[in-house]
Amino acid sequence: MYIWVVRFPVYRKYANSKSYFKIASETSALEVQLLGSNCLEHTIEASIFPERQFIKDLLELSFPGILEADEGEFEAIMEMCRLRNVNQG
Repeated sequence: MYIWVVRFPVYRKYANSKSYFKIASETSALEVQLLGSNCLEHTIEASIFPERQFIKDLLELSFPGILEADEGEFEAIMEMCRLRNVNQG
C-alpha cells in the first residue's frame, strides 16, 4: 500500500500559464486566472466530489497540462495582479 504525504501549500499552474493554483488542503485552493489585462481570483472550497477530484488531479499532476509551480512564481503573479488592479482603479 502506498501512503502519500503532502505538505501544504502546494503550487500548480496550467501549461499555458493562464491559471495558477495555491492548494491549501485536499479540499481548499485559490486559483488566479490571467485573462488579457485582467486577473480573477477564485477560491475553491471542495464540498462535492467533482471539486475534490479537481484538487486531487492538480495535486497528482494527472494531466499533461498541469505543471508544478513554486511559491515565488505564485506570489509574483499575485503581485502583478495587485499592481494591475491599482493601475486600473
